[in-house]
Amino acid sequence: MKKPQQKQNTVIKPVAKQQAGSKKEDGTSPLLPWLIVAGIVAVTFIAFLPMLSNEFTKWDDGDYVTGNMSIVNMDAAKIQYIFTNPIAYNYHPLTILSFGINYYFSKLNPQPYYLTNLILHLLNIVLVFRFIFLLSNKNIHVAAFSALLFAIHPMHVESVAWISERKDVLYTLFFISGLTSYLHYLAEKKWGYYFLTLLLALCAMASKPAALIFPLVLVLLDFYKSEKINIRSLSLKIPFLAVAAFFLYMTWIAQTQETSLIKDLKRDNLFENALYACYGFLIYIFKFFAPVHLAAFHPYPDKIGLVIYLSPVVIIGMCAAIYFYKEKRNLLIFGIAFFFINLLLVLQFISVGTALYAERYSYVPYLGLLFITGMLLFNKTSDAVKKYAWVVIGLFSLSFTYLTHERVKVWHSAETLWTDMIEKYPDDSKGYFNRGNYYFEKDDYQKAITDFTVSLKFKSDDKAYTNRGIALMKLKRSDESLKDLNTSIELNNRQPEAYVTRAQLNLELNKPDEALEDISAAMKIKPTYQGYFTRAAIYKVKQMYAEAIADYTTAITLTTDISPLVNRGNVYYATREYEKAIADYSAVLQQSPNNINALANRGAAYFQLNKLDKALRDCSRAITLQPAEAHYYVTRSYIYEKMGDKQKAWSDAQTATQSGINFPPDYLAKIRN
Repeated sequence: MKKPQQKQNTVIKPVAKQQAGSKKEDGTSPLLPWLIVAGIVAVTFIAFLPMLSNEFTKWDDGDYVTGNMSIVNMDAAKIQYIFTNPIAYNYHPLTILSFGINYYFSKLNPQPYYLTNLILHLLNIVLVFRFIFLLSNKNIHVAAFSALLFAIHPMHVESVAWISERKDVLYTLFFISGLTSYLHYLAEKKWGYYFLTLLLALCAMASKPAALIFPLVLVLLDFYKSEKINIRSLSLKIPFLAVAAFFLYMTWIAQTQETSLIKDLKRDNLFENALYACYGFLIYIFKFFAPVHLAAFHPYPDKIGLVIYLSPVVIIGMCAAIYFYKEKRNLLIFGIAFFFINLLLVLQFISVGTALYAERYSYVPYLGLLFITGMLLFNKTSDAVKKYAWVVIGLFSLSFTYLTHERVKVWHSAETLWTDMIEKYPDDSKGYFNRGNYYFEKDDYQKAITDFTVSLKFKSDDKAYTNRGIALMKLKRSDESLKDLNTSIELNNRQPEAYVTRAQLNLELNKPDEALEDISAAMKIKPTYQGYFTRAAIYKVKQMYAEAIADYTTAITLTTDISPLVNRGNVYYATREYEKAIADYSAVLQQSPNNINALANRGAAYFQLNKLDKALRDCSRAITLQPAEAHYYVTRSYIYEKMGDKQKAWSDAQTATQSGINFPPDYLAKIRN
C-alpha cells in the first residue's frame, strides 16, 4: 500500500521590479521605443534641413508675418486683439500668437520661423508614435511604421516648409495630444484625462479651423475601442461640440470678410462638386502611395473626364469591399473614416477657392491610412512577414526621404516655388501670376511684365492687369500702364488696388485732382495701407498738410515699413515743425541706422534749429554713405558757413557746383577766401 503523497506547498515569490535598462518579457529593451523615435527624428531633421536657408515665399506670408502689424511690438492690447478678431480671413489666435513670439525674438529673419515649424513637426512625430502605439494595443511595429511615414512623406512638406502653414503643424500638436489623452480616458476612466482632452481640443481649434471635427473623431475612437455609443457617451461630446460651434462661428465671420474666398453657390453645379469631391478623395489615396506631380497649387481640370465620372463608382466599390471583409472590417472602417472625417472640411463638396486639392490637407488625414497599412503589415503577422515588410518599407523610406529633401528645396523662394508649378501646370495662370509678383518685388519689372502677360493669356484677371499696370508704370510706360489699369477697373470695379495705382500714375503725371478722385474711390471700397499712403502723398502735393499728416499717421499703424514715417517727417519739415520732423527721422534711424533720407533730412532739420554739431554729424554721415549726392554737400556747406569755417564751406560748395548745383552769388562771395 502506497503512502499518500504529501501535498507540496507552492511558494510564490514576488516578481522583482524591472530595473532601468533591463529587458522586457518579450526580450526587448524599454529604451527601444525612444531609440526608434530618436532615429526617425534624426532622419526627418536631415530631410528637412534645407528649409532653414529658405526665404519668405510671400504666399500669404504678408498676411501672417511680414505685413501683420498685430505681431509687431506685441502687448496686452494686441494679444486681446488677436483673440477677438480674425486675421488673414481665419480665426486662429494661437497660430498668430506663435508668430508674434517669433517676431519678438527675430523680427523678419525667416530662419527662426522655419526652425519653429520644423521643431513642431519633430514633436508631432513623437506624438504620432505614442498615439498609434496606444491605438494599436502597444504594437511597436505599427507605431514605428506610422511615425516614420508621417515624418518623411513628401505630401507633408507643404505643411512644414511653408511658414504660413504654421497652423497645420501647431494644430496637429494639440490634436494628436488630445486624441492620446482621450485614449487614456477610455482606458482608465479618469476625469482628469477627459478635461485635459477638452483643453487640448480647444487649443487645436484655436490653432486651425480644421480641428473642428475633433468631436467626430472622439466618437470614432469610441467605436474602434468597442465603447458603447449611447446617450451617455454622446453626451460627453457636448462640451466639445460647444467649443467647436464657437470656433465655427468665428471662422464663418472671418471667411465672410472676404466674399471672393467663397464662390457664389448659385454659380456652382452641386453634382459636379460631388464628383470633384470623390475625385479629390481618391487623389489623396493615390498620392499616399505615389507622391508624384507635387505642386504648390493644383487647379481644377479644364473639363470633367471619364476618370472623374467613375470616381463615385470606385468609392462605392471600396465601401463594398470593406463591408464584405469581415475579419478586418472594424479596422478598415476606422482608418478610412478617420481619413475621410479629417478631409471633410476641405473636400470640394462646397467649392471654395480654385484648388481641387492641396498637399497640406493630407497632414493629419494620412494617419488613418498609415494605421490601416501598419496594422495589416504588423498585427498578428509572423516574424518573417514583419522582416520582409521592413525591408520594403526601408526602400520606400529611402525614396520618400530623398523626395522630401528635394521638395523642401522647391520651397526656397517664390521664384523656385512658382517655377515648379509652371513646370507641372504650364497652361494655368496662377504660377505665372505669382512668379510675376516675385520678379516685381525684386525690381525686375520686365520679367514681371512677361509673366503677367502669359498669365493673362490663360485668364483675363483684373489683378494681373493691375500688377502689369504697376510694372509698366515703374518703367515709365505711362500709356500702356493706364490702359491696363482701366481694363482692370472695367473687369472689377470693387478692387481698390487698380484705383490706388491709377491715382499714383496720375500723381506722377502731375494730375493731382484726378489722382485724388481715384484714391477717394479706392478708399470707399476698402481703406488700405496703400490707400492712406497714396492719399497722403496727393495731399502733400496739393499742400493740404494737415490731411497729409493725418493719413501718414494712420499708414504708420498699418505697416512695418518706415516709408510713411519718413514722409510724415518730410511734411513736418515743410511746415517748419522741425522738432516733430526730427522725432520721426530719429524713429526711422532706430530701425534703419543707415537710412540716407532720414540722416540727411534730420541734419537739415537740426540746421534749421541751429543745432549745428548734430546737423554736421548727420550730414557728414550721409555723405560718407552716399558721396555722389551733391545736395548733401550743399547742406554741409551752409552748416560750415554758419559755424564760421569758410574754407570747408567753400570746399563743399565747389564739390556741389561741379555736379551742376548753382549757389547764390552773394553766398559764394561771402565764403570765398
